Amino acid sequence: MEVAIIGGGAAGMVTARLLDDAHEVTVLEREAVLGGHVRILGGNLRCSRIPAGLRVDAGVIEFDRRHFPRFHALMAELGVEMAEVPATCGLFLADGSAWHAPERLRREYPGRLRRSLEIPRHLPLVVARRRFLARVADVSPSVLVERSVDDFLHDDVFGTWLKMLLMYAYSIPYQQVRGMGAVLAIPMLRRFVHASEWTRVIGGVWTYFERIGASLRGRVRTGAAVERVTRSAGGVEVTVAGEAPRCFGAVVFATTPEQVLALLGDATDDERRRFSAWRPNRVHTLTHTDSGIYTRRKIAYRSEFDLFATTSGAHGYNAYLNRLCGLADDAPPHYSLAFGIDDEIDPRQVVHEQAYRTPGYSREALSPRAEVIAANGARGTAFARATPDDGLHEGAVVSAERVALGLGGRAIGSRLTVDPDSAAPSRR
Repeated sequence: MEVAIIGGGAAGMVTARLLDDAHEVTVLEREAVLGGHVRILGGNLRCSRIPAGLRVDAGVIEFDRRHFPRFHALMAELGVEMAEVPATCGLFLADGSAWHAPERLRREYPGRLRRSLEIPRHLPLVVARRRFLARVADVSPSVLVERSVDDFLHDDVFGTWLKMLLMYAYSIPYQQVRGMGAVLAIPMLRRFVHASEWTRVIGGVWTYFERIGASLRGRVRTGAAVERVTRSAGGVEVTVAGEAPRCFGAVVFATTPEQVLALLGDATDDERRRFSAWRPNRVHTLTHTDSGIYTRRKIAYRSEFDLFATTSGAHGYNAYLNRLCGLADDAPPHYSLAFGIDDEIDPRQVVHEQAYRTPGYSREALSPRAEVIAANGARGTAFARATPDDGLHEGAVVSAERVALGLGGRAIGSRLTVDPDSAAPSRR
């Protein structure tokens, strides 16, 4: 069967790999480069402001080994090397107060006396964490699907910290975090307020896209903007801008979900209901070498991700890339990725500006998720990124694997063999 995959990000490319042995796959990516939210300066993006041969992750960066099992299984299958990386965090509020995760507290105040003076001030956060975990421990998914983040998080320091962690994880403006679907956010927070084992991809996250691309039998097209998809008994007709329609046996939407209805020329009433609440989230980030956001606040240690609320009312994060990318961190240049705090960054020290969009994970948009999963494959149509699971990179891989298995492909870590007496492949 010929299968069209719309979108060349993580979900699309992993789906292509897992279908490649079973079908003739064509990936259609509207942008000039593959990667989706994976942006690597010196990898899939050229950047004249960094030294030749250097790779700096400027999109998806780190992965939790404990909670990203399918992603790490994929990296093992591809032979991509991973390395452990610290991932500590600080919260710096507009009133000048500073709050530190345990490991960050140790690094910010290496002297035992100074650190011992700070610890009592942080004890209320320990109590608040326990109360949060107790409050959400037994909440069922059926309850979560009807609620938003605002139903579970207060406006105290700990609640603000968790909301800003959601802002960091999903690059959603802080003002919109309150309306996020609890069915996505609360399970994620339940996992990540515990100790995690974070990893990075040696050579940059783009490395695994290169491995997938090099091994595909199928075709990958960039600059191929799909304009329309229609379904019939004879198959799925896909129209790329400037080209005649082409018929496929099936289509996989690996786009952000708010694009689905704009492309489906014959959406059913159920499809319109399932996708009509999705809205795009516009993301703008800066890769920079400005340390002023720390020196102005007399902050000694740059965390892997620090959260800032500024006196101007802005909320954002700064992720210190040297450590996250395996670069030396004992001397300049110190590379960082900033979101939501443009006014804090000297434009002369901006290395790269990136604009892209992610899903707006509202409660209304996430409510029909189970229906979308159950209907995958109907009318030759499957949805990868529209069933976001945790909404993170693990979710993209899990969704891709689910779609691939539904279309006769394979799971990560298995392979397909074809019985010469049968047209049907089997998994091993």
